Amino acid sequence: MPIADAHLHRTRIAAGLTWVSTDASGRPLGFITIERHDDTIHIAELSVGRAAQGHGHGRALMDAVIAAAMHSGAAAITLTTFRDVAWNRPFYERLGFSIVDDRTAGPRLIAVLQAEAQLGFDPATRCAMRRLLRG
Repeated sequence: MPIADAHLHRTRIAAGLTWVSTDASGRPLGFITIERHDDTIHIAELSVGRAAQGHGHGRALMDAVIAAAMHSGAAAITLTTFRDVAWNRPFYERLGFSIVDDRTAGPRLIAVLQAEAQLGFDPATRCAMRRLLRG
């Protein structure tokens, strides 16, 4: 999965697939963007500027996506992340996500991990995660 360019971001914003966290003056501090796949919401990217990290912006963005996914009737939310970076996998685990292995990830998440490997990410450092929202 290549890095999202400005056109893709504009397309996702227009489609209502991106949320932005701002400061009091409206300056963007972070964003989250999703993709819809059948009854699953996939977090394509979550990014918070370094100066704004640790102030709850990532958590607020995740909470907004989780609430929207639940409201839409989605069955699950998925993402891929770094397995051993302190502010990645453990952050998502605190939000109810669990690592899924190759047997339970399904073809879409396997393809995402393979695309990341082709971009140079060491597969040993990456994992797919899922949060079930209903049965």
